[in-house]
Amino acid sequence: MVDERQPLCCVRVLLDKHDEGDVELLWTFAAEHGFVVQDIAGKRRKEEMGCAELRVAIRGGMLWLNGHRVLTRNVQIEVKDGGHLFFQGNEYQGSFYILYRDKVWYLVNRVGLEEYVCSVLRSEGWPGWHRELEVNKLLAITIRSYVTATMLESRRRGRRSKPEMYDVCSSNIHQTYRGTHSIIKLREAVEATCSIVSVYKGKPIKAMYDICCGGVIPAHMTGVDFTAAPYLARNYACSSCVVCKAYSWEVIYTGAEVQALLGLTGVSAALSSVRITRTDKAGIVQQVVFKFGKRVVKLSGKKVYALFKDIKSGVFTVSLEKNGVRFRGRGFGHHMGLCQWGAREMIRSGMSYIEVLSFFYPGSQVQRIEIVT
Repeated sequence: MVDERQPLCCVRVLLDKHDEGDVELLWTFAAEHGFVVQDIAGKRRKEEMGCAELRVAIRGGMLWLNGHRVLTRNVQIEVKDGGHLFFQGNEYQGSFYILYRDKVWYLVNRVGLEEYVCSVLRSEGWPGWHRELEVNKLLAITIRSYVTATMLESRRRGRRSKPEMYDVCSSNIHQTYRGTHSIIKLREAVEATCSIVSVYKGKPIKAMYDICCGGVIPAHMTGVDFTAAPYLARNYACSSCVVCKAYSWEVIYTGAEVQALLGLTGVSAALSSVRITRTDKAGIVQQVVFKFGKRVVKLSGKKVYALFKDIKSGVFTVSLEKNGVRFRGRGFGHHMGLCQWGAREMIRSGMSYIEVLSFFYPGSQVQRIEIVT
């Protein structure tokens, strides 16, 4: 098991997990000089493997490495003689852990905090922004703040009960993490802001962010626990993103596509009406009603957003037209925290990244922290 007392200067990122009852699992790693495999419990000595490819299989509840069964279910994998490890088309630093608990297998990458921030900065930022140093300093602090707060939550839960298997997922459930890269300007931004986070009352904030807020006032949104995160309760609008392409959008779904997405492919009646019946004070859609003849389908705004993948935010209108159902909306994302496009425009207008962070996270401050065990 990964020791919960590890320094918080390292992030434990979940790359994959599978239930024991799944079909045979196979992970394949590559490294030029081979691998070093170690039983985490320390009961067996390190084993050096000179092969350039390591195939990890899970069969019958047991772990197999390149066709050989391993007498443990929890191992650490490192690259021999330094270098990087390749997995699913991406290049990674740090160590990999294969962990087993309660009939679930976990694949975790343990990587340095600043390297993690640099990776996410590439994935979560926009490609055309790579040369904009001040914008990337702002985003680096935001990413670092979020993951640090999440790591602290993970470790606190681990001390109360079972140690957590990981701190964050590699997907946008938390932040998109796809391994290391060599984009110089992004590394400069991370190095220039090393150990700097946004804090609220001395604690790192869970600095949520989206692509474009669409001018939504987060404090007016329902269903958000602002008591736990008062720095997200911004009660004024961001007007800077209105000039950006991501601010407004529209998409059309055919009647057949709507029926398929609602699981009503076999219903003979065509879609006869669709309307929004409830929004909150922020303008976020709370309920949409679809009518097929006498059949009525009521869905929450969140469910519609989840089913109709081309809908980009929770603020939209809907109309039934001759060629299908047209959704028009503003914003791109969940409307919480920092608006990336708005923040970029603010930086371009001459604001400092400290001023921008203060705008989007009211009551927060920026400070350098020392991360210890």
